[in-house]
Order: sequence, then C-alpha cells, then structure tokens
Amino acid sequence: MNLVTQLYKAFLPILLILISLSFATVSSGQKVRPSSEQVTIEKKLIEANKYTMLGDWSKAEANYKSILTDDPQNSTACYELSRTMAAQGKFTEALSYIRKANRIEPDNEWFLLMEADIDEKTNDLYSAMDIYGRLIDLKPERPHYYAMLINFCKKTDERERLLTVLDKYEQLTGVTESITRNRFETLDSLGRTEEALEAINKLIAVYPTNIEYKFLAASYCKTKGIDDKAMEYYQQILSIDPGDSRARLAVAGVQKQDGNKVAYLESVSSIMSNPALNIDVKIQELIPYVMELSEKKQNDLGQALLNVIDRLITAHPKEAKAYALKGDVLAILGQNTNAIKAYITSTGMNGNIYAVWEQLVSLLIDTYAYDDVITQATKAIDLFPNQGYLYYAVGYSEYKNKRYDEALDMLNQSLIMTGKNISQKISVYNVLGMVYDELGQADKSFQAFETALSLNPKSVETLSQYSLVLSKRIEQSDKAIAMAEKVLSEGNQSAKVQQWIAEVFYNQKKYDRAKQAIDVAVEKGTDAYGYNLAGDIYILTGDANKAIEMWQKALDNGYTDPEVKKKIAEHKGQ
Repeated sequence: MNLVTQLYKAFLPILLILISLSFATVSSGQKVRPSSEQVTIEKKLIEANKYTMLGDWSKAEANYKSILTDDPQNSTACYELSRTMAAQGKFTEALSYIRKANRIEPDNEWFLLMEADIDEKTNDLYSAMDIYGRLIDLKPERPHYYAMLINFCKKTDERERLLTVLDKYEQLTGVTESITRNRFETLDSLGRTEEALEAINKLIAVYPTNIEYKFLAASYCKTKGIDDKAMEYYQQILSIDPGDSRARLAVAGVQKQDGNKVAYLESVSSIMSNPALNIDVKIQELIPYVMELSEKKQNDLGQALLNVIDRLITAHPKEAKAYALKGDVLAILGQNTNAIKAYITSTGMNGNIYAVWEQLVSLLIDTYAYDDVITQATKAIDLFPNQGYLYYAVGYSEYKNKRYDEALDMLNQSLIMTGKNISQKISVYNVLGMVYDELGQADKSFQAFETALSLNPKSVETLSQYSLVLSKRIEQSDKAIAMAEKVLSEGNQSAKVQQWIAEVFYNQKKYDRAKQAIDVAVEKGTDAYGYNLAGDIYILTGDANKAIEMWQKALDNGYTDPEVKKKIAEHKGQ
C-alpha cells in the first residue's frame, strides 16, 4: 500500500467533513445557505466516495466526472478522480487530473504526493524528484521527503543534486552516519577525494571515540595511496584502544618494505602471540599469504607462515581454526603427515566446519591411509549426513581394503547425494566399475565406466581405470591400450594415474612402456600395491636390484602378500 493510499484512508472521515463544510461560508458572522448546485455537488461527492470505499471504480469515476462537469475547478473531485483512474491502471488520465488539482491548489501536500506517486509508477523519476523538491520546500521538517528524493537521485545518478539534498537534510537532522556515508560515496564517485575524506572527518569530529569511523577513513586513504594519512588514523585508534588487533596489524602492514612478505610476517609475530588480540582479525591478515603460497609454492614464505601460525596457536591453543590454517599450509608444502595431524586436532576441537573434514579425508586418501579414511569420514558423516563425498571416501577405502559389499553400499548412497556434481558422480561410477570387476560382474563394471564416460568422455580417471579393467580381462586389448595412450597424451598425470597406466601396460605385456609409467609413479610417491607392481615390472625389464628395493618398500608400507618375501629371496644375488 503506497503512502498516498495510507494517508487517504486515514484522513477520509476528515475529508468528507471538509467537503460538507466547503459549501458553507461565514461572512460578517452570518451563515450563508449553499445554493442548490452546491448541495447537489456535495451529495455527488459523498456518493462517489462511497463507491471509492467499496472499490466500485466505474461508478466512482462517473460521479467524479459528473461533479467536474458542473464544477470544473473542484480540486477535490480532480484528486479523487486521479486516484480512481490510478486504481484502474489508467495512469495517463490519472496524471492529467492530479496535475489539474495541483494547478488549482499548488500547495496542497496530499495532491503533490499523489502526483509524485503516479510519476514513480510510470517511471518518470525526474518529475517525481521535482515534486519532492516542492514538498521539501513546503514541509522542510518531514524526513521522509528527503529520503525519497535521495533515493531518486541515486537511481537517476543525479549526484550533484544529491549533494544539495544531503546538505538540506543535514540542516534538519544534524550530522548522521547515513547522510555522511551518502555524501562520502557520492564525492568519491565524482573523484573529489579530499572532499570525500573531509565528509568522514566531519563524522569523526562528532563521534571522536567511535573508532569504526577512523577505520573507514584509514581504509579509504589506503585505497587512494595516502599511506601516511592512513597511518595517522591508525595511530589515533591505538591512542583510544592500544590493543586493537586491526589497527596494530594495519600499522605493521603500512611498515612493510619492498614487498618483503617474509620479513613482514616476522614483524607481526609478536602481534600473533598476543592472546588479547582477536584471532579472526589475525587469520584474515594471514589468509592472503596462504593463498599466495598455494599459487607460488615458495618454501621460505611457507616456513614464515608456519612460524607465525605456531605463535598463533600458542596464543589461542583451544581455537580449532588456528590448527586448520596450519593444516592448510602444511598440505600446500606437501607435508601431508603433519597436515593430517593438524586437521585431526582441528576437527577434534570443533567438528562443525565441513571443509576441514573434506581436506582431512582427501589427504588420508592421498596417503593411502584407508582405515583412517573410514574412521574419520564416518565421524564426519554423523555431522554432515548429506555430503556425498564422505560416502564416496568410505566406499573407495572399503574397495581398497577388499570389502566389496560394504563398498557397494556406501558408493550407492553417495550416488544418491551427488546431485548435479558431475565430477563427483564420475568418481563414484569409476570405483563402482572397479568393485564390480573384482566381484566378477563384468557387465555391471563396463556399464559403470560407460556411464562415467557419457558424463565426460575425456575423464583421465575414467579412461585409466577402465583401461586397467579391460587389460586384466583381455590379453590383447586394443581398447585398453588406446585408452592408456590417450591418458598419457594429456600430459602430466598424478602418481595414481601413472600407476594405473603402468599396470595396464604390464597386463598387456608391454613392459618397457610399463616401466616408463611406473618410474613416474615411484618418483611422485605411491602405495604398497604400487611398490609391489614396480618390483614386478623392474624384474621383467632386467633390473633385479631395483625390483628387490621396490618389493621391500611394499613390505615396509604394509603389503601382506607372502609371495613378496618369496620374490625377494628368489632374486637376491642375481
């Protein structure tokens, strides 16, 4: 319900009284009887208003038009007819009648509001702005009129006019945050930096102990390259609150020299060690450096971050987010074992952050710790029962542990929850293909892989695992070899993929090609099964010493097949 309608309903009883009284005048203390024409018009107005209240617009319209036929200068009838037309969506006619009413009574507040309302509905914002300008002149004490004009100035991008309105509004209300922010943003958009900063200073002068306004000024100075001025504001904040985390970090940041990030991190270590300072502010300061480490993998930056984060943990030993941040840095640096410890500590303190669980489970899979994957992912499922990746992780680990029925159960649950996550869905179908192969259900295995390929024909993961299954079933499989070659042609692949491809060539008795792939997998780091496979490939390519070394690594990493020890004994001394 618009403002005019609200006002109309509120003032309708008064309006009806005024209509009745408008036909009686007092002159020299004597009452003058209204003419018969005036009585008729009075009756028609009352009748028309009755239809207006009932929402019978056609009858209301007829009555108002009849009044204007008898009395063309009746402003009340013009106003009511305009409202009637607007209610029927006839905005052109409504505007014509309300403008006529305003010509008859140019200072009538309600008439002006009606015209402004129609202008807004017809998107004639400039006309609406002019009307609100007149309303402000008539009723300068009404805040609503300023607010409406400010809004229209923003919509039409009339920034100079907006500044004028803000000046008038401030004369009424005094300095306020809303007016100042509008002035600041407008001046800044006009490139008038000094005036924009002065607007904030005006707010600071009125509220000298509110440090948020000083932060706003400091931040603005930073964006404009006025670092010395920003430093002044930070120092003002510290004079009010010497322990303010943001200001202390900002002062340290301003003091960075030549972009030396390592030196900067060392310089803020004492701030990170202060338990009184807010941990969230500290972490926000460190996150950009963690992101840069993720992109550039600079060991010196990584070590500097770890040193600072250790200080952070000392200051906040019970904050899960500090350990999660350390886990992120360690994972980026490839220190997976320590990263896993940090993540487990974090989830043990606060298990409500899903991203930490996913990172933990993913690292456990990468390090072939399948029992730990099942343990941790199962804990996470209790907290996040709708996360398909967790079911996939358990299913994949059950498959690696040769518990195929359990794997199928978890993988099928994961499929239900993957939704539109195509990448995750492909991973689930791939593992289903491997599980069905182990169960001897070739048709279901091939169907799972073909489904995955229908989602992404170029999936390296699908092609390498599908080719592996084919290579084990068909001694001379052109399809398996073609898939393996296609994967290798895509360039650098992970240790897992290289291991799968090596096994494809091994099964197809192409041992030299198998050796090329397993060399890469061993260099990048593989699991116990991969080391055993490497030994089998090296022995067939004439490198007995290397083969024995790989078999021993397989045993050291938990490979339990008794045949491995027999192979080592058989080939020692060759």
